Amino acid sequence: GAGAFSGSSLKEVVLPSSLRKIGDSAFRGTQLIRLTLPEGVTEIGEYAFYGTRITELYIPDSVTKLGSGAFNYSNDEFSDRPFLSKISLPAQSSLTSSPFYGQKNLKEVELRGNWKTIPSGLFSSNLFYGTEIEKLVISEGVTEIGGDAFPYSSLKEVVLPSTLRKIGNSAFRNTQ
Repeated sequence: GAGAFSGSSLKEVVLPSSLRKIGDSAFRGTQLIRLTLPEGVTEIGEYAFYGTRITELYIPDSVTKLGSGAFNYSNDEFSDRPFLSKISLPAQSSLTSSPFYGQKNLKEVELRGNWKTIPSGLFSSNLFYGTEIEKLVISEGVTEIGGDAFPYSSLKEVVLPSTLRKIGNSAFRNTQ
């Protein structure tokens, strides 16, 4: 439920395979460093893992909703640097406002699964706002990258699939 373990010194958690929803702020501000989300989880609530110490994150294919601020990090609230450095996202998730905001240590993103088109404005939307992603891996099967998908990003390396057929206008405009 909401705030279930919020503020605890919990470092690791094993979630049951029967779990379907992780409530708002469930693990907010914990010392959590390792997290394995079981296949079957469909929803991760708002600020569920805000301010944790998780370094790598694999979001299962079953997750269809990722709440606002789910994995945010705030230097104003926490004294050390954000920890999350790598994430793997499924195609069918409904991603809301800035789930990874402030994760300035986030360097690698893998877009896996059944993505056919990378939507316009993927990085200019709030999805990765406040991050400094350097490497992006786009899975096989993607045929199109929309216009302005990654403008003004800090990308240094992009792994493109052999299935890619079209890259939209200004897709990587002003990328560092």
